[in-house]
Amino acid sequence: AALYAEAAVPENWIVDLENTAVERLTDPAGGAYRHKATFERGDTFALAAFPDVSVAVSDFLPPAP
Repeated sequence: AALYAEAAVPENWIVDLENTAVERLTDPAGGAYRHKATFERGDTFALAAFPDVSVAVSDFLPPAP
């Protein structure tokens, strides 16, 4: 994540398959992201670059058992 923050990538997602969640990092500054949010199956969130576009966490995870 630090490399992306250093390159000023505005949004970075980490898909955590083990815990079935997506961690969203935003607002890069000084080689780190200042904001972190964690979303779980059933949640949706808007894209930083396109706030009118939402994605569902379930779309990034394997089917629930």
